[in-house]
Amino acid sequence: MRFILVLIAFFALSGNAKAQLSTYVVAIDSSAFQFEVEHFGIATVNGVLSTGSGEVQYSPSFPDSISAQIVLDVSSVDTNNRLRDRELKSEDFLDAGRYPLVQFSSTGTVEDKVETSQVFAQGEMTIYGETRQLQLPLDVQEGDGVLIIRSAFSIRRQDFDIDFGILMNSLVSDEIKINVELVAYREN
Repeated sequence: MRFILVLIAFFALSGNAKAQLSTYVVAIDSSAFQFEVEHFGIATVNGVLSTGSGEVQYSPSFPDSISAQIVLDVSSVDTNNRLRDRELKSEDFLDAGRYPLVQFSSTGTVEDKVETSQVFAQGEMTIYGETRQLQLPLDVQEGDGVLIIRSAFSIRRQDFDIDFGILMNSLVSDEIKINVELVAYREN
């Protein structure tokens, strides 16, 4: 009998957690989606993706129940060099015409309670038409209807089948460092 009561309480609280989630709309203009990649083995190219949309489900009472869907427009890539940006968007590199979006959709969270108490978003990222499972570290702050999420992580071009050809693959690092500062406002 006690076991049944515990199960009922668990499911009631689980349902209650979902009911208490608020929707936050990502303010792309206030957010930063930055990347960094080594070029020629000595230079660093920094860039941003500046156009897109997103939504986050979150409750301060249940911080591990966070979920997010983010979509970024590849044609908004900006490395502060027009010629390079045009090349990056071309068929030879990111092929923005064929693969116009970078997408991330979280599927859950996990917490590293042993090492750091760090919360990680588990989810699927799609780049260049390839979808991969990722686990992203999260730093989440919420107050007065504003949600700020920070994450720093790296991906590998090869994991997403991004191939620049023999010459350029040797000149452009496989590792891409990504820094995100996402600002979102609670819907009323």
